[in-house]
Amino acid sequence: MTIEQKDANESTQERSHSRVTKSDGENLHHFLGTLKFYERFLLFLSKTDMSILQHCTRSTRMTLTSVGAMVLITGVLALFSAFFTIKNSFFRDENSVVAWGVSIVIATMYSIAIMAFDRELVSCTDKKATLWRIPFAVLIGIVIAFPIELQLQHGKISEKLDDMAKVRNADIDKEIKSLKASQDKLLTDSIGDLEKKIEGLTELRDQEQVSAKSEALPENGLCRDNCEEHKANAERYQAAIDETAKKKEDKIKEITKSEDYIELKNKIAEFELQQENNRKNSNDLLSQKLALSQLHKDPIYGTSAMVLSIFLFIFFVTFECFPVLIKYFMEYTEYHAYYDARMRINIAKITAISNHWWKKVEQKPELLITTKTEVTDLFQEALEDSERDLNNPDDPEDKPHV
Repeated sequence: MTIEQKDANESTQERSHSRVTKSDGENLHHFLGTLKFYERFLLFLSKTDMSILQHCTRSTRMTLTSVGAMVLITGVLALFSAFFTIKNSFFRDENSVVAWGVSIVIATMYSIAIMAFDRELVSCTDKKATLWRIPFAVLIGIVIAFPIELQLQHGKISEKLDDMAKVRNADIDKEIKSLKASQDKLLTDSIGDLEKKIEGLTELRDQEQVSAKSEALPENGLCRDNCEEHKANAERYQAAIDETAKKKEDKIKEITKSEDYIELKNKIAEFELQQENNRKNSNDLLSQKLALSQLHKDPIYGTSAMVLSIFLFIFFVTFECFPVLIKYFMEYTEYHAYYDARMRINIAKITAISNHWWKKVEQKPELLITTKTEVTDLFQEALEDSERDLNNPDDPEDKPHV
């Protein structure tokens, strides 16, 4: 056996030792079986490598689990915040399936994005890099706190929004009142005489009824004189009232079908639609922010509203900074040492293999054409813990190339 063949065999044996064995796969599956489902989920959120964690202490495992819990809680808060923002901004007075569905879907996507960002943050090895998360944490804290504050002070903010809408609708209200006055005048000019006639007949009927009741009393003779005559007069007046009321009703129908009346009615409907649109436009975020600013200036509720705003802002900003603080003050554990060592080994191997490869190419340029093995294939064979197939460690396709 030549020296080159011996070196090749030794290299192949070393590479095969770096591969995952069946025992390694069984140990990892056993370790994963000892974890509850929520622990595995929280460790996923903290982007923990299970193959490393199985060799770490329980304290390290609990720390990484807590980091995942913070990422989850931040995502849940982002979910509720985004839901309140979408629902109050675009579907404030709507409770349809579409309104709820759109709000939930968008809020879920936003929450997933926040958790993905925090997951990458807490998994980075450079603690100083986490400090860049603080400005973003402040921004997220504001974004989360604002919709929740609007929800907590929904009643008072709605009152301010109604007042703002009334101010914007003041001129429209004047137009509507003027048009309704024209409508009333059109009706009054047409049925005014009939109404006066009905009032006169009603008064005469009431007088006859009072007279009939009066004469029916024992001291007045129990209807011995004109009692029946008063009752007959009252019935005659009532018939005249009914006939006049029928004429009035027919006249109203005639007027309401006239072109002038319909034109006034259409104009009133247009102005009322403008009023409704103004009310709906008062539900956007800018209007709610203006209403909240007015609430802060309110002489009665302003101080309490301002204190609540400051409290929510501080709470959510601090809460958003928790993942950063946990990562920054987290002790350097055996998990991080193993993780960093493996990464440095892989970088060193890539550099060494690349240098060796290109040195051979410089000596024999024809290798660029004749060789069937790319330098990256050598990386795959040599890198630490590469191509792990834990479900089938003995897979021949996962073996190093000889």
